[in-house]
Amino acid sequence: MGSLRFGENLSYTPHRDPYINLIRWYDVEVGPPGRLPASLELMRGNETVWRGKTDEEGRAIFSLTFVDYFKIVQPYVPGQPSVIDVYNMTETLTLTATTPHSYGETKVGLLTDTPIRLTLTLSPSENQIQTFTLVALAVIVAATIFILATLARRALLYRTHQNFSLRNKLGFIDVPRITEGNPDFF
Repeated sequence: MGSLRFGENLSYTPHRDPYINLIRWYDVEVGPPGRLPASLELMRGNETVWRGKTDEEGRAIFSLTFVDYFKIVQPYVPGQPSVIDVYNMTETLTLTATTPHSYGETKVGLLTDTPIRLTLTLSPSENQIQTFTLVALAVIVAATIFILATLARRALLYRTHQNFSLRNKLGFIDVPRITEGNPDFF
């Protein structure tokens, strides 16, 4: 599945310290084609290692250098390491592809299959974000109106109850009104 291609000048040169330096080339295919070209960014944590763009067909190529060697620290500081192992053969980086309204992401390492295929998915557009904001605002307004109406109703019932209690304490008796529906009405 795919190809594996290393740099042209792959060699081992014996030094005083063992040293390995591999340059790996990666072919990238981004799709679907209707959303291209895409901006590509390769990240090691928060550090940008490489930036590029795909062509109109969604293809790009980049390389990574993988190393394994010992570095002697100069000058020597007592209590500190004097030799550092520099090794990134098992390191995993993040490759992202973006267009104005889509996004794709994958992990890349020394043994990653190529071509790297990234499928773009739609990102929320500005219209979708505005619609969501308006719906959320409408829900907040409706909830506020409901809460205020409930509080007003409770206050009215409380006031009515207080008036009725006061009338009873003062000795007022509510007399039913005479209406046309009353058989004793003349």
